[in-house]
Amino acid sequence: MLQETALAVVKHIKAFKYDPKACSFKSWLLLITRQRIIWQLRKRPSERLGQIFGAQARETSASQAANDGTRTATIERVPDPGGSDLDVLWEVEWQKNLMATALEAVKQEVSLLQ
Repeated sequence: MLQETALAVVKHIKAFKYDPKACSFKSWLLLITRQRIIWQLRKRPSERLGQIFGAQARETSASQAANDGTRTATIERVPDPGGSDLDVLWEVEWQKNLMATALEAVKQEVSLLQ
């Protein structure tokens, strides 16, 4: 999935227009990452969804089999209560990576001075 996300970034980076009022690069990257996660989950067979989400997903799969395929699955209509946690996690990881990058740059500068 990391490769697919990186390829999507490379493919769409030319269309990205930096405008801090509209969207930061970080939020744009998070959007692409979220889309890749959602697409990966949709590709999984319904049995796997049952393992992930429990009996509710199995019931949803059974009801979908009886319907003509035009309805959205119940599991996809339920809001993710942990959705905002992804934003917090993303920010923490972003800050860690910024710090690691900055520390590496400082280490290189210091090693050049010695």
